[in-house]
Amino acid sequence: MIEHILAWHGLGWLFWALWWAFVARGIHQAQPLQPPLSRLIQVLLIFFGFVLLNQYDGSENLWEQSLSLLLLISGLAGMVQSRRVLGAAFTDRSGQLDPGPLATCGIYRRVRHPLCTFFVLAFCGTALAHGWQALWTTIPVLAAFVWKARQEENTLQARYGTRWTDYSSHTARMLPGIW
Repeated sequence: MIEHILAWHGLGWLFWALWWAFVARGIHQAQPLQPPLSRLIQVLLIFFGFVLLNQYDGSENLWEQSLSLLLLISGLAGMVQSRRVLGAAFTDRSGQLDPGPLATCGIYRRVRHPLCTFFVLAFCGTALAHGWQALWTTIPVLAAFVWKARQEENTLQARYGTRWTDYSSHTARMLPGIW
């Protein structure tokens, strides 16, 4: 397992990206939830986090490897489930005329941005596959998703008004009971 841990992580991310692209087909593309520059900054921060990982070799500690796979699988599965809960409401972009339902069930009862939370969790798993010293590379990825969450919340507030205000007042942004 030690020799192949990074390959398993790479395969996990590859399968998730292929699945994500597959389910994104046919999604209505009208008004972005984020301005293009904001989206570019987010993508660059995530890319930077992955690039930073390349300075570390894979961990040789079986405990770190096992925990890293658990975090990766939990994060990727959480993203898949969060996407499934959104159903037709999921979109990178939403139309102006019919914003659709505000997702407040499932994981969205506890967290407003579970996709962000689970992506960061999966990335932490991949960072841990490189050893504890590589966990700091999660910082730009976390910054990207905090940025994304704030941008989306501005749009969602404008789109849903008091429904969003009520929902956000009693639901954590990314970590239940913390933030």
